[in-house]
Amino acid sequence: MKASPDSRRQPRPAAKRSAWLFAKPLFVAVTTAALYLAGSSIASADFIDAYKKYREGKFAEASTEFTALAELGSGAAQFNLGAMAARGEGQEKNPGTGVGWMQAAAENGYPQLSAAQIADFRSKLTPAQLAEADMIVARYGRKALEERVFPGRMGTTCRQFRPASREQYAEPIFPPDAAAKDQDGVVMVEFTVGLDGLARDPHVIADLPSGIFDDVTIDAALKSRFKPATRDGQPVVSRMTMHMTFTNQGGDLWQLKSVRKIQLAADERNPYAEYIIGLIGSLDKTLNVPQEKARAMLLSSAQAGVPQAQYWISRELIAEELCGHPEKMVLWLSNAAKGGDPAAQVELVHLRSGAANAGETNELRKMLVAAVGQNNRYALKHAAALFAMSPIAELRDGDLALKAANKLRRMSGSLDPHIDEAIAAAYGANGMYREARRFQESAIDKAHELFWNTSKMNLRLATYAEGRPATGDIFDVPVADMPLPPVRNKLEDCTQKRRGCGRSPDGDRTPTGSFLK
Repeated sequence: MKASPDSRRQPRPAAKRSAWLFAKPLFVAVTTAALYLAGSSIASADFIDAYKKYREGKFAEASTEFTALAELGSGAAQFNLGAMAARGEGQEKNPGTGVGWMQAAAENGYPQLSAAQIADFRSKLTPAQLAEADMIVARYGRKALEERVFPGRMGTTCRQFRPASREQYAEPIFPPDAAAKDQDGVVMVEFTVGLDGLARDPHVIADLPSGIFDDVTIDAALKSRFKPATRDGQPVVSRMTMHMTFTNQGGDLWQLKSVRKIQLAADERNPYAEYIIGLIGSLDKTLNVPQEKARAMLLSSAQAGVPQAQYWISRELIAEELCGHPEKMVLWLSNAAKGGDPAAQVELVHLRSGAANAGETNELRKMLVAAVGQNNRYALKHAAALFAMSPIAELRDGDLALKAANKLRRMSGSLDPHIDEAIAAAYGANGMYREARRFQESAIDKAHELFWNTSKMNLRLATYAEGRPATGDIFDVPVADMPLPPVRNKLEDCTQKRRGCGRSPDGDRTPTGSFLK
């Protein structure tokens, strides 16, 4: 979303308003200008909504939303909270709280006030007010948030954990319709890597353009081979992200028309564009985005309220969870779920359903209902399975399971066996066992093509044949029970740059230009 000309006007430089500062009560001129700048420099739905409420005089609601973002380290939100406290908007004037939030904002990269200005403001506070300011900085300043909230350096892990890695690529098929229209694009997909090195439960986390290359990317990821992650030297199940580029003309990722367009928006600080470019840049060096800059863009997007970016950070923090910092992952995942990200909603249900009380179960159910209302295949298959087969009776709902399944049927076109199995579970939960058997058989056929161990899938098929709904977790797939053959790619001669010949996952090229491994 491009900012309007009015929204990009800057406040007067500090040197021109210094007399105004001393002529008027403390903070008034500074905070007025700062609030205008903060409300205009971040085009986030959550932030803009909070700022709109502030402009409408709904100070309590604005404060609540600013606080949610401030707790994630948003300097702009922190500054606005400080301004409201200092001006007494929706509360009694509180200079100590105001200075505390402003100092935290400065530490977190919001440059409205210099260190000298903050020091000057602090010098005018009483001892009690200074204590209030220091208490806020101690909790929301940079050092505190690095310990409690921010992820570590992108890609770093503790010594005990080593992430999964790719071993053999399966080359995706370039969609004929996209080739005929000269379309290019990039897809980022996340999936589980099992102990056998096979990919499962794929989730498209970003795609440009939307929906064109998703199915072929999912299929290629499922057919590829991976080296499992390890913890303390032992293989463990983990999640992994990879991306695939599609181009008819060849060349680097940054040359794609779809990427160039959104990169311009990211340069204008559009938070969703920052999420996309930060995400691609963290995965592909050809975009020429330094890793630290990519990390900063993702964090900035998440702090501005983009739930997809918040979800991404929660996934990056899984390694830190294994290293002893689980609270960070839960914080970001919870914010993403509250922001409406359907993947975060179903994952939070998985995470919390094991020890949920009655009140929490009701909240988890609301999250699942919200996920079913969106058109996200990853969320829909998990929601269908949970509504059909959850071990918590209060979460099971045959009607909602079937609603999710019917949406999946209209959307599915990939090789993912879990989609068909989730649909089968939904039919089974409604006593529609003939349909359940049909989709379970389809799931098993797809799983055989991917060399999965189908022992548990066969048991669920037998349950449907007996006229009973299935139980268990469809995403708990046993280790493959047969030797895995190598990935078989068709070698293509790309030297003539035929249309569609540039399709491939990112990696080293063979002499002909293909990506055969």
